[in-house]
Amino acid sequence: MSSMEKRRFPRVRMRPTMAEAIAWLGGQVVWPNLETSEIVDLSYRGLAAQRPGLLSVSVQQNLEIEIRLGDRPGFKTAARVAWCNTEWVGVEFGAVSAEGHLVLSDFLDALVAGANLRQVDKGFVTGGQNFEFWFQGAGGVSLFIWLNADRQITRVQLDFGDSSTSISRGESGVFADGSSGRRRALLLLSQMDKPGVPMEDFLRSLGS
Repeated sequence: MSSMEKRRFPRVRMRPTMAEAIAWLGGQVVWPNLETSEIVDLSYRGLAAQRPGLLSVSVQQNLEIEIRLGDRPGFKTAARVAWCNTEWVGVEFGAVSAEGHLVLSDFLDALVAGANLRQVDKGFVTGGQNFEFWFQGAGGVSLFIWLNADRQITRVQLDFGDSSTSISRGESGVFADGSSGRRRALLLLSQMDKPGVPMEDFLRSLGS
């Protein structure tokens, strides 16, 4: 794949430990024999998932699969097996329906945004601010993170330009909140993998 194609079709690696703890943040493939596999890598063009144990798969094989992403409705699409080994299968999507594309965009855009956040030097912060970290991303996204004395995240605030959301450590009802801003925030945070920022620990503290 050319560098231009990679930019057009960004992909993210799903975090299996995060999905195990919080299924809401994971994704699954339902194969034609109704086996279910965890998605480990996702883009607009395709995905990689755990190889099904009972379904025979081979390169160039055409399949119809169902994709389930977080709490969104599942959607079916044609797919072609692009590669496979003893553990994993990579498939390319065929024509995805308009409804499926909306689900995919809603889920993947937030993950891509989280994976591409960049830290801002605190030297640029004006006085009176007590957050520990500040990250920025495309589209005017800003993430502010507060830590306690034990270096645990106590609060995060995400500003999207036209809206913002704040989440505190141990907060209950977070995953029951169906608002698009809260959903986007949690997906974005699930892709945070930065030194000194224990985001998985923070997300695991949140209640359903």
